[in-house]
Amino acid sequence: MHGQSITTYCTLRRAPNTPREVVGIIFRHRRLVVLSFLATFAGVVIATVLFGMKYEAQTEILVKRQRPADLVTTEEVTNNSAVDDLARAREINTEVELLKSRDLLQQVVKASLLDGAAAPFWSAWIPSWGAHNRDQEAAKAVRRLEEKLQVNALPDSNIIQVKYAILVRCPARCSLG
Repeated sequence: MHGQSITTYCTLRRAPNTPREVVGIIFRHRRLVVLSFLATFAGVVIATVLFGMKYEAQTEILVKRQRPADLVTTEEVTNNSAVDDLARAREINTEVELLKSRDLLQQVVKASLLDGAAAPFWSAWIPSWGAHNRDQEAAKAVRRLEEKLQVNALPDSNIIQVKYAILVRCPARCSLG
């Protein structure tokens, strides 16, 4: 025992896995790989259906004054900025109310087919299943649009901000809300 020395074994360093080895591992465990993929895919689909997706649109509208100021006049020129500000505020508020008007919203619903004007594909074969009262559908769509549409005049500016946001549970019914 006195003459023996302790020898250390050096650890073998291995080269990184080659693509062939990785593919071999995937093929050996293909059931686990397929089940993992399907579980992840099912989780994403379930989360999308349960929590829905939020779609949002936003725009800003610049309101320009249509009537130019009279440049040539026989009267004395007075600078009535308070009167101009009041007129500008009235114009902007008028435009905001026009954008919120029921008549314009009905036209938007009709033009965007939000009223269910596009009949379901089976209605050609089974008309009784596809029959809906178009007026009621349009009224519901206008009501939903009124609830979700936000039209605001930005303070101290000539800009109107329009926002529309909708939470959709089923992405295929995005336009119907």
